[in-house]
Amino acid sequence: MTNRRHALPWLATALLLALTACSTPRQTFLHQSHRTNYALQPDEIEASQFYISSEILARNLDPATVNTPAGVIVVPVGTPGGVVEVGDDWLRVSFTAGGAGVIFTTVRDQSADSAYWLATAVEGQDGFVPVKDTKDKVLRTKAGNYEVVYGHTARLLINSDQLEALKQSRTHLQGRPPSR
Repeated sequence: MTNRRHALPWLATALLLALTACSTPRQTFLHQSHRTNYALQPDEIEASQFYISSEILARNLDPATVNTPAGVIVVPVGTPGGVVEVGDDWLRVSFTAGGAGVIFTTVRDQSADSAYWLATAVEGQDGFVPVKDTKDKVLRTKAGNYEVVYGHTARLLINSDQLEALKQSRTHLQGRPPSR
């Protein structure tokens, strides 16, 4: 019995290390620092793995599904997604195979870089607005309208290894020795 007690902390540590080693490194995808500065092209963005930064709970506002289990959507933190459409300052990301996806947009602010925030169209306004900045917290998608109960501050994360590979694919000067 004593040997088992001593083995448990080691087993827990080994399990924790294994889980950490298997996790994919991720970072917030930034419009200026990543996309613009490295001139990331639509095909490069579409080939990259993205993730959701926080859990989202949304309820479909369609009267046929309101207050039913079918009307509830949960997107767990870290859910992988792929870009299916690229705009100047927005990306449409699908988290299901064949799904229409949801919009993530930048916040236009000349003083700072911007992450890509979960976004929606707002009646009477051009472009997209981060859900976090709307009064009603309703996400309007091709599949319907959803009240975002929580997770309206979700951002888009990118696979850090893939982003680094894209950066490394750009021209890097190797330097040279002096002429004399």
